[in-house]
Formats: sequence, C-alpha cells, structure tokens
Amino acid sequence: SAPCARYSRRSAPVNIAAAEALVALDDPSGIPILKESLSDKSQYYRQRSATALGVLRVPEVVPALIVAIADDDLSVRTSASTALIGALRHLYPYRKFDFAEIGYDAKSTDAVARGKAIEQVKAWWEKNKQ
Repeated sequence: SAPCARYSRRSAPVNIAAAEALVALDDPSGIPILKESLSDKSQYYRQRSATALGVLRVPEVVPALIVAIADDDLSVRTSASTALIGALRHLYPYRKFDFAEIGYDAKSTDAVARGKAIEQVKAWWEKNKQ
C-alpha cells in the first residue's frame, strides 16, 4: 500500500505533515492526501496543500491547482496560483503561460472575472497537457 494510506483516517495536520514529508523526499504518493486537503474547511491547510502540490511539479497536480485558484480565500488562491505557475513553467519550459495575459489575478475581488480567466487556464491545460 502507499506510504500515506495509513494516515488517511487521521486529522488534517497529520495527513498534511505526512504528505509534505513525502514531497520533501520527491515522493508523489502524498498527492492524493494533498488534493483531498484542498477542500479542507481550514484555509491554513488548503494553503499548505496547494504549496506542497506545487513543489512536485508533475502533471497530476495541475488539475487540482486549477481548482484551487478559484478558492474563496485570497491566501489559498495566491499559494495555488504561485504553485501552478511554477509547475507549468517546469513542465512546459518552452510554452508561454501568463496569468496576467488572460486576466487572472488572485487578489481580485471580482469572482466573475477570475472565473472567466480560470476557464482560459483550463482550456490552456487541455490544449497543452501531454
């Protein structure tokens, strides 16, 4: 079984700490826990999860980070957008991706504009994913 499987019934702090430890070892087996934690009621754990997912910079994390850039909390959106940009630049160094160009601003209070920009991010991902 996966190294994180034994932590799945524990609390969010234990789950995230275990997944972050695996990320530090460049072990992607913590990805499912981090993805799940993106919907935690605590913005603190959602933010930590987004940051940790971005460290791995593998295609599997991109869809979860795209969802996280729509979070209601500014700190989560900011962490998720930073993680997503880092992952995309690592995965696709020769393909241009710019949030500003599509109108996404994590700090914007205009949820409609952010939503339109997120749809463009999703479209970019669908077009460019391997």
